[in-house]
Amino acid sequence: MAEKALSERKEMENQILQSKLDWEDTFQTVTDMITVHDIDFNIIHANKAAIDTLGLSFLDKTKPKCYEFYHGKNCPPDNCLTLKCFKNKKASSFEAFEPHLGMFIEIRAIPRFDSHNQVVGSIHIVKDITKRKKVEDALQRAEQMKLTGEWAAGLAHEIKNPLAGIKVSVEVLLDDLNISVEDRAIVKKAVGEIQRIEILLKSLLNFAKPPKLQLSATDMNDLLDQTITFSLKHPSLSSNSSREIKILKNFDDTIPETLADPMQLKQVFLNLAINAIEAMPDGGRLGVKTIYDNNTETLEIEISDTGEGIEKTMIDDVFKPFFTTKLKGTGFGLSISRRIIEEHSGSISVVSNSGIGTTFSVSLPLITASDFYQSAES
Repeated sequence: MAEKALSERKEMENQILQSKLDWEDTFQTVTDMITVHDIDFNIIHANKAAIDTLGLSFLDKTKPKCYEFYHGKNCPPDNCLTLKCFKNKKASSFEAFEPHLGMFIEIRAIPRFDSHNQVVGSIHIVKDITKRKKVEDALQRAEQMKLTGEWAAGLAHEIKNPLAGIKVSVEVLLDDLNISVEDRAIVKKAVGEIQRIEILLKSLLNFAKPPKLQLSATDMNDLLDQTITFSLKHPSLSSNSSREIKILKNFDDTIPETLADPMQLKQVFLNLAINAIEAMPDGGRLGVKTIYDNNTETLEIEISDTGEGIEKTMIDDVFKPFFTTKLKGTGFGLSISRRIIEEHSGSISVVSNSGIGTTFSVSLPLITASDFYQSAES
């Protein structure tokens, strides 16, 4: 009997030990950060994700304060969930951007109780939702642009109708055989200006009501390679085919495919490339560079030229609608390009030195299919 009792006890101890090992294995492999705190805000346990992200490799030697490593502060912040847990004895959560960690986080705090139902600490479960927030922000900006576009499109149509009437009336004057040469020249000029307004209205409509993004897996290097090759054959450059343009490509082979609208991005890159070539009437170097930052999961694209450069007084205006330095330009090329990049949740900037050249930099977040569908479902 004693041997049987001893065997059963040993079996129970083994089961308890195995359960402990299984729990620890699960605790360590969870990808969300998990930290266990005592009543004094000390982190007493942390899983591997939390140790790696917060830098808690010394946890076995000391008990760091949670607010120091989560928020970079020397006391609990005003919106501290741990304090809320201690007060309400209930779990709570919120989403916010945490500057100290440089990420958007979803944090859930759960109170810990002793056998007398007294709060003795808390458990924090923290999820990095940065990629999800980028996708959500992109969708929100797209919706805002849609509403603005509908208003602008309505206004453009209201202008278009009376303008058509004015154009017809002015053209009738041109058919008047009794009109003097001087007056005919003035009327022709008026018709020309009306036609220019029509072109501007068409550009405004394209800017105000952009087509919906058609996302697909996109190889950014391949897209750029095709676009740059096409830009050299563009009809707008045929009048000066003798200019010698040297293409310098520096593509990062580690760039993964990302969800994007290849046709709209091609429009952006084509516009930047043509602008660069036009800035070098006597020839020069057109640089195309891509970089992938694995830490921030960001794609960087640079298109540069060795042309005339942009004057410092104009650099802040290049992305504004209607701004142009070209005689026949509408001033919508770069503003539409910026809109397309922002709809991809990215950004575009320019650096230029007069007489040396200009570099346009495009930054795009890496968005995978799982990121997109996860955001759409939530």
